[in-house]
Amino acid sequence: MSREIGELLDELIRRRISRRHFISRAAALGLSVGAIGAIISACGGGGTATPAATGTGAATGTPTAAGSATAAAVTGGKPAADQTLVVGVQEVPATFDPAVNWDYGGVVIEPHVYEGLMRSWRGTTESILEPDLAASYQISDDGLTYTFKLNDGIRFSDGNPLTSADVKYTFDRVKTMNQGPAALFVAMDTVEAPDPLTVVIKLKNRFAPFLGAVGSPWGAGIVNSKLVQANEKDGDMGQAWLRDHGAGSGPFLLDTWDKERNQVVMSRNKTWWRGWDEKPHLDKVIARWITEQAQQRLLLESGELDMAVGLTPEDFDAIKQEQGIVGEEFLGSRMQRLWCNCAKKPFDNVKVRQAMNYAFNCDTVISGVLNGHAAKMEGVFQKGLAGWAPATTQYNFDLDKAKSLLAEAGLADGFDAGEMVWLTGFDWARASLEVYQGDLAKIGVKAQIREIPYPTYFEVINDPATTPEILLGGGLGPDYADGFEMLYVAYGSDNVPFDNANRFKNDQVDSLLKTAMEELDDTKRYALYKQIIDLVAEQAASSWCIQLNDLIGRREIVQGYEYSFLFTKHFFPFPQMWKAEA
Repeated sequence: MSREIGELLDELIRRRISRRHFISRAAALGLSVGAIGAIISACGGGGTATPAATGTGAATGTPTAAGSATAAAVTGGKPAADQTLVVGVQEVPATFDPAVNWDYGGVVIEPHVYEGLMRSWRGTTESILEPDLAASYQISDDGLTYTFKLNDGIRFSDGNPLTSADVKYTFDRVKTMNQGPAALFVAMDTVEAPDPLTVVIKLKNRFAPFLGAVGSPWGAGIVNSKLVQANEKDGDMGQAWLRDHGAGSGPFLLDTWDKERNQVVMSRNKTWWRGWDEKPHLDKVIARWITEQAQQRLLLESGELDMAVGLTPEDFDAIKQEQGIVGEEFLGSRMQRLWCNCAKKPFDNVKVRQAMNYAFNCDTVISGVLNGHAAKMEGVFQKGLAGWAPATTQYNFDLDKAKSLLAEAGLADGFDAGEMVWLTGFDWARASLEVYQGDLAKIGVKAQIREIPYPTYFEVINDPATTPEILLGGGLGPDYADGFEMLYVAYGSDNVPFDNANRFKNDQVDSLLKTAMEELDDTKRYALYKQIIDLVAEQAASSWCIQLNDLIGRREIVQGYEYSFLFTKHFFPFPQMWKAEA
């Protein structure tokens, strides 16, 4: 390291200069972005760290209903000459084919290239479902037929008209290819196109959240059937071509996907069928997938990113101190679950599972590990989804209660719980399990902590014998805004082992889920949800302890941003966004 860099680093450590000053000076001296990021990460960056909590106090930093901005944002100003927005996101997609992609990485791009019959991105604390390509819809009395009338004059980005034939082709393609998003449409029987502006969808059985599924960002984007068919190869229904090409009617065009630089460029569709008003608008969006969280902070502070959504709690707290940067925090829609393998002894005993729940110190994890950037869950699925209710049984940290329950289960001296697993990329889960491991030891329960890569996880959970005894990590998020999906995938026995990897099975829960799925009256359906919630909680199917906050950093010059509860931090409402002059 040169003498100049050494002196500069000393100034940073002594907090005589800001991170931004260090970044600009180090870059001028020839250091690469990667090297700068490594140095800052190693020395702690001179930021303000929140010490780990040692008690069990209430979580801090819970965002308000409308989100929490930590600095005054620019509310207007003269539009910048260059309307190019650069955003840094974290979850890397494998494809942008709307019939294949089923991850959050695709949400940055797909809802802007493709539009659906319905849309549900609006709403910061809950999702608002509204028509999109559909001008109106009707549901038959028996709940089995949905008739949509399309807006007149819709055109794809290549100028071809969008008709009901394209809607039929889209959903038939999803069903035929039968990949991830197809799970949202298993109730769909046929799609008919009696005239160019009418779509008739018939279901095999009543499915109350169907409109929500049609408004999902996954699988429901309508594709240009002529363009896709023209690019089919070896009967793949255009899958290879759609991996990195667009065929939609949306406000932006998918220009390039540079896999070496791991970035996508979109440009504004100036002939968008909805048209553009005279307000300022973005002309170009560059989405950069940056998996290293320290890099996101570094690039945001240096001005290479306009927004970053992959920040750690520590980095988020630090960027709030930087001039010209706004930190915004919202309650996210992803549920973090701690679960025990119900197929392995002694976790097949409900008293043991209850004891394990009482031994997890959720408050300390939130305040100490996550710096307060999360909320303790009171129900068995995410607050903000339709039908949410707090569970009657609440598991607050109580080691005496846990020890008493173990004694009732014949395990007064404790037991060896086996392995506690966390998934690569979710470091907060590792630290949380370390807290848990220490508390379990106090009641005589031993456990070893192990990390597994995310792809390996799916291989491991296929067999009850190889499924870990305890797991914390990942994040179960909704595809649509009704709580039914979360109840079904997490606690229905039909979904073993995918999201019900802990192999929970309860006949009464399964029966209630079937009834709820077909109940079209919201009030009656939510009452059924409440019964399921209370059963699942009492049976300690899993610990639904944490609902992480989404942490978003943006430069003040970025205007028009609106958080989407359902689509999470990975969605940006690009059509209403613009940049002001610095």
